[in-house]
This record gives sequence, C-alpha cells and structure tokens, in this order.
Amino acid sequence: MTMAESRPRTGFGAGVVVGGVVALALAGLISRAHADCDVGLNAGANLLAVLMVLPVVWGLHAAAFAAASAGVGRVTRRAPAGLVAGALTVVLLAWLLFAWVGTPSDYPDPICPANVPPWWPSWLPV
Repeated sequence: MTMAESRPRTGFGAGVVVGGVVALALAGLISRAHADCDVGLNAGANLLAVLMVLPVVWGLHAAAFAAASAGVGRVTRRAPAGLVAGALTVVLLAWLLFAWVGTPSDYPDPICPANVPPWWPSWLPV
C-alpha cells in the first residue's frame, strides 16, 4: 500500500466548498442581524462591508476545515471522522465570527437589546 492510499481523502477541496457555503450563510446572517438591529449606516453599506470581507472569511473557513479534517483524519485514519471534525470546526468558527461581527458590543442598541436580534435563540450565547 502506498502512502497516498493509506491517507484519508479529506482536504482543501472539500474545505473550499464547505467554507464557501458557510461563508455565504454567515454573510446573510450578519446582514439580516444588522438590518434587524439597525446597525451601521444603511443596508447597502452594510452589505458592501460584508461582501468585501467575504473572500477572507471563505478562505479562513476553507483552511480551518482542511486543517481540522486532515488532522483528525490522520490521527483516526478514518475520513468520516475528519469530515465531521472539519464541519464542527467551521460551524464553531462561523458562530464566533457572528458573535463578534454580527452583534457589535460597541454599537448603541436602540432596537435590539445588547445588539442581539430578537430571532436569535436565547439558549445560544453571542
């Protein structure tokens, strides 16, 4: 068995796809939270700001997915375990980014208490 055959098939290709989907979902979530809580100048300016950092967030998610899936896949020698670890890492990273960018603590909160949108689940901290 060669070295390539013994390694699980996880990596950056799947990370690009998963990272892109999660980055787009995160951009929509942040845009909706900013619109509902009246954060920023207007919806157009907020969307432009989110779209400008979207490629960086996409790359960050892709790299996090690839690193976690390759690391866990290499340790366990099972590709599904690596894929699950990569997916959990990307979801955790997206949640942290939403908590940091989607609910800015330094912005006055005239509509949403503590800049947390009313549709956000109360059991999930931000």
